[in-house]
Amino acid sequence: MPTLSWTGLPTPYVAHSHGPFRTKGYEVQIAAEFLKETNDRCKTLLLLRPQLCQLDVKYGLFELTQMWITKNGKSKEFYDPEDLRLSLESLSCPDHGHDLLGPALGTDQ
Repeated sequence: MPTLSWTGLPTPYVAHSHGPFRTKGYEVQIAAEFLKETNDRCKTLLLLRPQLCQLDVKYGLFELTQMWITKNGKSKEFYDPEDLRLSLESLSCPDHGHDLLGPALGTDQ
C-alpha cells in the first residue's frame, strides 16, 4: 500500500496515517488534506520532522486545515502554520518560562 514519503510526493489516492512522534513530552500531529486527481478530498495525517521542528509540507500541494499539539490529554489547535512553528520553537527554548498549553496541564516541575 502506498504511503507518504518525506522525499517523494504523496500518492493522491490513499489516506494514510503516520505517527505521532513525541518531542519534549508533546504529541504533535498535523491534519492536512490534499486534492486527488479526481478532485475528491482525502484526509492525511502528516508529521513534523522532530529534528527540525519545522513544517515539512509543500505549500503548493497541501492545504493545511488543522494542526494541534497534545499534552496530558489537553490539546491546543493552530490554524496557521507559522503560529505552530513559533510555538514549537518556544518548546525548544529551555528558558522560555511557560508551558505552551498553560499551567493547568501540570507540567513536570
